Amino acid sequence: MALEFNCPHCGAFYRLDEKFAGKMGRCKNAKCKQSILIPLSSTTGKNGTPEKAGPVDAEKLAAAAFSEEPPPKEIKKDAPPKQIPVTCQFCDHKYTVDLAMAGKNSPCPECGKIVRVPKPVDEKPADWRNAASSRPSMAKVDDAPAGAWDAQRKGVSAEALRAARAHEVDEEEEPRDRWIRRLKRAFYGMAFIGMVAFLVLFLMKSRREGKQERWMEMAIKEVDDDKEGSKKPEFRAAIQRYAGEYFVRAVKNRDELQEALKHFDKARDGLQGLPSSSHDRNGMLVELGVAYVVCGGDATEINEERRLPWDKVHPLIRKSLDKIPSSEHILRARSMRMLARKLAEKNQ
Repeated sequence: MALEFNCPHCGAFYRLDEKFAGKMGRCKNAKCKQSILIPLSSTTGKNGTPEKAGPVDAEKLAAAAFSEEPPPKEIKKDAPPKQIPVTCQFCDHKYTVDLAMAGKNSPCPECGKIVRVPKPVDEKPADWRNAASSRPSMAKVDDAPAGAWDAQRKGVSAEALRAARAHEVDEEEEPRDRWIRRLKRAFYGMAFIGMVAFLVLFLMKSRREGKQERWMEMAIKEVDDDKEGSKKPEFRAAIQRYAGEYFVRAVKNRDELQEALKHFDKARDGLQGLPSSSHDRNGMLVELGVAYVVCGGDATEINEERRLPWDKVHPLIRKSLDKIPSSEHILRARSMRMLARKLAEKNQ
């Protein structure tokens, strides 16, 4: 229902919604611009002229505006009972029930199952006179910061408890669980240290092997490039023997094995040009024959062609040891002892 009234200062006519009743406003007349207390009910007639009831009592309106009780509402007689729309959660049937059934259980007329009737939401316009609490509107409100201790609240907010980690209560740990936890920590620590040590050793080994291979390749290149024969045959034979033994231990397939065996052949061919009475020649033939043992392997290595069968290794050994003169019986006996030890390590 609209409120009709005149400005008490200049007489300007106003027609406002009743939700503005009791509030202060300012006259829109450019010549007036005075503050107006909006009355609780209309004070003009149908033609916009003031009613004959008398002047507006401003003090009475002000007292009514600041009172704790809201303005009386118009009671409509013979109004039809309000209905609440309900949707069945089982069959989606929509129907209405009386307002008195709000918050209660009601059977669905379609499927017969019990459905909870929702409570209606009373959407009222905001009223400055209606405080959020039941205290008087002019009562002091405690505006302490959230999460702060004070005498009124006697507590602290959940956000402050989580921020201070006070909600995490440490339960007493059983001795058995404590020992298990310590053993797990020790195990994980040792495993981590072991992994680091293994990685360090692997890197050191790889670096060492790479360095050895580079030095070996440099030595082979030096003797292969000696076209003028400035290096002694014993020196070149020793380098080729060491290279053959080194590369045989690192072979991964048949082709690499054949390349490694070529170094042994070069060492034997280089020693044959020396006189049979040379002690260096005969001693290096012994070492070469014993070094051939590294070319033999077990069944797995033979199947993968990373080693030679023993029936092919024995002739290679004899090719070197048979070139030792029979007069060197002490050296031949020593070569047999060395060869026997090497073969025993291979279970031969």
